[in-house]
Amino acid sequence: MTDKATKKFNSIFYPGIIIMIVSLFLLAGTSYAWFTSTVEQTNNQIASGKLEVELTLNDSAINLEPKTHSNSWIIETEELVSLTTNDSLLIKNTGTLNACITIDFEDDSLTDVVVLLNSGTQQTLVISSTGKANIYCQSEFSYNKTL
Repeated sequence: MTDKATKKFNSIFYPGIIIMIVSLFLLAGTSYAWFTSTVEQTNNQIASGKLEVELTLNDSAINLEPKTHSNSWIIETEELVSLTTNDSLLIKNTGTLNACITIDFEDDSLTDVVVLLNSGTQQTLVISSTGKANIYCQSEFSYNKTL
């Protein structure tokens, strides 16, 4: 009788022990990363800068102001600027960010002008259209995000 009871005990006990050991190994293997993982730091940078542009139209300065009620950093002319053919627009980027300058003509039949200007550089544009325009300036990064 004891032989029958021993066989029944062994048929339940040893498979249970093996299942417990395998379960412990699986648990240890899956939680191993919790204790051994590391974070590798690369050259991640968060940089800020200053957006500052000077505009001169035929030797008279154009004032740029921050755009009101805007989530992005945009500076623009306070009112429409009258441009005529062969006007000379001097753009100087005196800030630390690359800038995107957009000349947005009020007349939709005229082609808008977009200029990307690196920090510390200047460019002279000769206007090829006549009309009123708003001039926007934003950082190159925010310009690329709005495309």
